[in-house]
Amino acid sequence: MNKYWTTKASKFHKIDNVERDILLPYVAKIVNELSPKKLLDYGCGNGFLASLLKEDLEISLYDINKEIVNEYKQWNIQNSVKTITEQSDIEKNYYDVVVQTSVIMCIPTIDELMNMFNDIYLALKKGGVFVVVLTHPCFLQYPFGHYYTSLNHDNFNYLEDEKKYQVYMKQVDQESIEFSDFNWNLSTVINGLIKAGLTLTRMIEHPDLKSKYFEPNSMVPPWLFLTAKK
Repeated sequence: MNKYWTTKASKFHKIDNVERDILLPYVAKIVNELSPKKLLDYGCGNGFLASLLKEDLEISLYDINKEIVNEYKQWNIQNSVKTITEQSDIEKNYYDVVVQTSVIMCIPTIDELMNMFNDIYLALKKGGVFVVVLTHPCFLQYPFGHYYTSLNHDNFNYLEDEKKYQVYMKQVDQESIEFSDFNWNLSTVINGLIKAGLTLTRMIEHPDLKSKYFEPNSMVPPWLFLTAKK
């Protein structure tokens, strides 16, 4: 996980991408509807999501990359913000909401995946909600408006957890940015949440939407949203 946060995430969060234009505003809508008082963004990157959240919210930004996590200051966030770079510094039984965007598919092993789910369970108050967003595991073999992968209908084995594949994030008038992700099928993710003690409450399959640069895939969704309660 350290390698992801300090190398791949650093490149990913510097891209002027569809996630910022379309995905994160939708994440913020879900979080704001929950009206939390204390929120943890687990794997926050440059903290842009915090700029979209309601005021009077105590926000903790967790990312072990110290350079990236401090970039949140550029967004002129009005809320109280605390940065965390050590997992052991995350308070337990404290947060109304923990949100996580585009992290699950970056985790290489089932042990690390379960450790993360357990950490999030411990961070939540009783009744708190985990909001998690990942690339839709059922459709990794399809190209989308802003990214495509090395998988196709011939080499994609949906049930093969931990399988490494390449992701290519499109950029305007530049070469795509390439990095590696790992396959986690839907049952593994949901059963992992349940095993950690969380109760699944909602699932949303978000469509690929037209951006100012790229045409969407109108057949299948690129993103999967899950909410689970402690």
